[in-house]
Amino acid sequence: MIKWIVLGLLLGLSHQADGFEQSQLNEFADKLQVTYQLIDSKPTQCPNEQAQCYFSTLSLSLPYDLKDADWQISFSQLMPIYSMQSDSFIISHVNGDLHRLEANASFKGFTKNTTYVISFYTQESQITESEYMPNYIATAKGLSARNISSTAIKLDADTGLEIQPYLVDFEGLNNHQVSERDQTPWMNANYLFETQTKPLKSTALGVIPQVKHLTINDDSKLIDLRQGLSFTEHADFKEQLTAASSRLGVFGVTFKSMGINLNILKDDKIIGEEGYELTVKNTGITIKSGTAAGAFYAMQTLAGLISVESAILPELTIIDAPRYPFRGLHIDVARNFRSKAFILKTIEQMAAYKLNKLHLHLADDEGWRLAIAGLPELTNIGAARCLDLTEQSCLLPQLGAGVDRDAKVNGYYTSDDYKDILLAAKKHFIEVIPSLDMPGHSRAAIVAMEQRFNHYAALNQFELANQYRLIDPLDTTVYSSIQHYDDNTINVCQDSSFA
Repeated sequence: MIKWIVLGLLLGLSHQADGFEQSQLNEFADKLQVTYQLIDSKPTQCPNEQAQCYFSTLSLSLPYDLKDADWQISFSQLMPIYSMQSDSFIISHVNGDLHRLEANASFKGFTKNTTYVISFYTQESQITESEYMPNYIATAKGLSARNISSTAIKLDADTGLEIQPYLVDFEGLNNHQVSERDQTPWMNANYLFETQTKPLKSTALGVIPQVKHLTINDDSKLIDLRQGLSFTEHADFKEQLTAASSRLGVFGVTFKSMGINLNILKDDKIIGEEGYELTVKNTGITIKSGTAAGAFYAMQTLAGLISVESAILPELTIIDAPRYPFRGLHIDVARNFRSKAFILKTIEQMAAYKLNKLHLHLADDEGWRLAIAGLPELTNIGAARCLDLTEQSCLLPQLGAGVDRDAKVNGYYTSDDYKDILLAAKKHFIEVIPSLDMPGHSRAAIVAMEQRFNHYAALNQFELANQYRLIDPLDTTVYSSIQHYDDNTINVCQDSSFA
């Protein structure tokens, strides 16, 4: 049985029921089936005369009867729902991407195995499956909130990739084109196979990024790098090349006293601060560079010449230098935290492909990720998202964070962690560029400093309470940020914002 709930703008009162217990909420969270489907990304007509909108459905079903309606569902919806109508449910926007679904006064309860389909319209672009957030949360007054099991991310057993069982797969142009003028093709596996450049099979030419000049001098004279390598006695820069040596070790090329001679010569005639010349002969290997960075990249190229099957190389010469001075990677740990171990491993992989700038985004609305001495609230509150609408223990569960403070999207770097990241980056000739958004996109810091204010105000220590306060409580400005927050901007007109 399908009960369709027609779309439009919802108003109603929550239907209250007495006696909804924790065991009932737990069962509700475990057994409620939630299915999200994007029906049309380019409807011919949008409600309220909007120029562009998305039409979607949210389906709910239970395998048992439930008459109680003393529950709510909190969920992340990146683009706010602006138009809907229902005989039974209300959806309201809380802040940011957080929405709340609840029963209205007309709701008579769930009937076993009946699917209730809520239709709605949203604004703005949301065209990738990864933008549809997991971890819907079941709540009831006075009870412990629970993540709804059917909305959890799963891992594909074969690929290890994340899958979203709650989201109906996108199937065509109506799921990702945003207007009739949008000519973006449906890039399925067949399209990619037919249109993408095939990988080069030559080991030497397949070095990524491709080297500028490569000459095979004699393919009849071979050298097997798995015999091991040995720096010559007077090799330059070798103390600065430990990370490159470790990279070669990953491919079974170790350093030993009786290994193939590896001679590194400082040569100021080599063009570019990161340029190098690599010569491989069956009697030894020579690297010339004007800087340690150039020698480091030469050793990374040497590692790139090795295939999974073989470390045997012909005699060759490579002359190379990076094409661009800024070769960067951006990691947004503010919105979705990544552990120190993940960052360190990423730095190793960046260096393997000769990237030299790591933009580490450490603070935004959804998280503050760097411990600051004397301000523990920044990480005690600002580094965790969970369901606490008062935000005295954590931030709101934006971006599908769920109820658990220990979820992998939460966390921060201690000062020692950050020093370790900087040291690892330096060893790999990578510059770390930290960014902390201000004065906009600053909600994590604002909420944390409000918790600090409340703590000291309760102790009547108002000078300390106001020392780092980032908002003026008398400011009546009404706004909505690009990500739909109404309270994420630091007041730059007060001294405490610059303390």
